[in-house]
Amino acid sequence: WGKHLLGAGKTAESLVQFNLGLEAAKSLFDHVNESDTSLLRIYYDNLIGPLYEKIGTAYLLEGNTTEARKALELANTYYLTYGLNSLYLANVAVLENDEIQAFLDYGGITEAYHTAEALFWIKRLAEQFPEKRAQIEAFGPRLRSALYSRNQRLVNEETNYWFAKLNAEHFAAQAKWDSVIVWSTLAMESAKRGSEQPKAEEAWKQLWLDEHINLPYYLLLGDWEKPTALAECIRLVESATDFLAKQDSSDFYYGNRELLKTNLAHALVLRNQAGDRDRAVELYNKFLELYADSRGYDNLDLLQKDFRDLLRAGAPWPALPALEATLNE
Repeated sequence: WGKHLLGAGKTAESLVQFNLGLEAAKSLFDHVNESDTSLLRIYYDNLIGPLYEKIGTAYLLEGNTTEARKALELANTYYLTYGLNSLYLANVAVLENDEIQAFLDYGGITEAYHTAEALFWIKRLAEQFPEKRAQIEAFGPRLRSALYSRNQRLVNEETNYWFAKLNAEHFAAQAKWDSVIVWSTLAMESAKRGSEQPKAEEAWKQLWLDEHINLPYYLLLGDWEKPTALAECIRLVESATDFLAKQDSSDFYYGNRELLKTNLAHALVLRNQAGDRDRAVELYNKFLELYADSRGYDNLDLLQKDFRDLLRAGAPWPALPALEATLNE
């Protein structure tokens, strides 16, 4: 819950939750220590370290760099296996306009995702503190240039993709769907460019297909009442489906193809032309029967979460007796 509040920009409320989590986690120490000391590394890496990281991030967004640094240094201590990447401390230095310390801490950037994360935080801090916008934004071009000079693989298409993804997730947490749609579209375009590079890794195709799940869903949440948005949602899903139909199943596997079709079903329900809802129920039933979520979530729970999200977005979600009859069998 604290992560949700933090993502929504409610830093004070998130700090309350993180500190409650810290108290609860610390109360488990004696039990873990007495039962199996080999579990302590997991306890620190998965409970204490992440909580201090989020506490530090919340303080940073409040402009309290002293408490932010203190919490992030504790996170580094409690992430026993790998420590905390120093780019988090670089964010503190950026807010303090300490260029030397920021670039020393940016030394923790070792892959394109880290670059994207650093650039995302520069952008987010500039938005959070408009009175310091010019000062903060100046770090972005200098960082890109420095990293490109050090190693060109740190600033490439992968950087663009993850930067777009981080922004889409940030705005999704605030339900700012127009901004989410813009950034998700940029992520899709970046994944497409990545897939077209010479000797491109297969992962780019997977990422491109993933965005054909994400973008249609955001279109449904943000523009469910617009026929053009529903048409675009249907077009995107059918484009991905056509692409998959042309792939050799022995060479290319995409585990989310049934999940892809749930957005098509949602769009059909909302469009509600002749036969749309019957077809939607068929797609839902197929999803419930065939999809295997890699995270182990129940298919019905995933579907019902979509329905709840659409209702919260204001969509007039109807009763679907044919689907309910199947669920009750």
